[in-house]
Amino acid sequence: MPESPTKKPRLTLSDLKPIPNNNGEDTLSGCEPTTNNDGEDRISDLPDSILTEILSYLPTKNAVATSILSKRWTVSLWSSLPDLSFRDNLLLHEDDGNPIPSASQVSKFTAFVDHVLRLREVPHVRRVALHITMAVDPATISQWIRSLVRLNLRELDLFVLRKDKEIMLPECLYICESLERLRIDTSLTIKIPRKVVCFPNLKVLSLDWFFRKNNDITKKLFSRCPVLEDLSIMGTMEEECRVRIRIVAPTLKRLRVNLQCLENDPNACKVEINAPNLKCLDLCGNFLAAYSVTNSPLVAEASIDVRSCSTMSLTNLGKHAYSLLASISTSVKSLSASCFTCAALNVARYDGLPLFPNLTHLELGVAKSCSWKLPEKLLYNSPCLDVLSLKVEELHYTPPQKIKWKPPKSMPCFLASHLKTFEICAFKGEKYEWEALAYFSNNAKALNKIRIGFRGLQPEELSALRKNLQLYVRGSKACKVEFS
Repeated sequence: MPESPTKKPRLTLSDLKPIPNNNGEDTLSGCEPTTNNDGEDRISDLPDSILTEILSYLPTKNAVATSILSKRWTVSLWSSLPDLSFRDNLLLHEDDGNPIPSASQVSKFTAFVDHVLRLREVPHVRRVALHITMAVDPATISQWIRSLVRLNLRELDLFVLRKDKEIMLPECLYICESLERLRIDTSLTIKIPRKVVCFPNLKVLSLDWFFRKNNDITKKLFSRCPVLEDLSIMGTMEEECRVRIRIVAPTLKRLRVNLQCLENDPNACKVEINAPNLKCLDLCGNFLAAYSVTNSPLVAEASIDVRSCSTMSLTNLGKHAYSLLASISTSVKSLSASCFTCAALNVARYDGLPLFPNLTHLELGVAKSCSWKLPEKLLYNSPCLDVLSLKVEELHYTPPQKIKWKPPKSMPCFLASHLKTFEICAFKGEKYEWEALAYFSNNAKALNKIRIGFRGLQPEELSALRKNLQLYVRGSKACKVEFS
């Protein structure tokens, strides 16, 4: 009877044997060739598709260095990687530790990128990360981007830190038909080509830049991206700079805006949104711009996460927040507001806040350093609320008086028949927390679930609180307590 073939042992990460470099640290570039006990190179038996996928998780510099591991890990393999990652900070860390790059380091990094792109053997690339903090010549960066466009790249993560020179994106990037995801974190100058459809197949775009005077290119950019679905904007505005961001995007579904302002000017930024297919709106920063949302009837999820009021008074923040909420009131189903946003809604005067007929899930920020007073106008105008969540936020602030729970002056109508789930996150058993829990559990007649989250408690404290909460169920007979 013929013998069955011997099954080869499974290759594991432990088979890679790193040896110390000159600094005594383990490094992939110093790995010994891996063999089994019979001297057979098992890595060489893996298909190229698996090897290239493994190498794609490494920075390209390390992927090239791993050619020492196997006779097949040669130029033909790493030059076919689906993902490329060029980050000059890795080069700085491996040299003398000096954070200021020398001319030789710049030359070394530039030569490496040129070498990899020149030896590329396949006409396509999936993802590319190009992170440059050195004083690389702008013309060289533009040439690299042109080379990547010729490789039909699908995703590009571009970070360029140059404050002394302007770097202009090459026109071929705007008309690249293969590009689907683009992240730009840089001070690059963006000049939109005339009468050309920008990024014809781009679906995800992320911009992180420093807004300056007379730099309004947003309307031209976003309105000419025919299939854009996901847009993220992060930006800081220079002093004495008033910015107008115009987002006209027919296919946009998700929008995130994170803005930081360096001065106290409530009118420093205006954002106009015209997105008929927008469904998710996420806004955050150290202030709230003046938002105008038109022709956007499908917004179902919204978040207003203002984390401080250092550049904006609570009154102005509240006015901007109420105006924004009014523009999405008929469609929004899930809404989240930070502690500062809730405080601003309480102090601002705003007449004519409409009903929120479809709002079923509301998350409100509360703080351990100020009284718990929920925005009453918003509660009164949300008749169909099913889920109410209080999210406890940590604020570095000393309260001027004792913290108290301040219930609404009159009973919101959703309590009697709609509210089914009440939640408190980061519960610690403070008196005002118990009072808030008692108010909603006693008055919500349709309540069937109370969800409590904990944070920063010792095991014995946590155990005692859980026992007390299990005994503290009110409202409907079917109400249950869940812990998270």
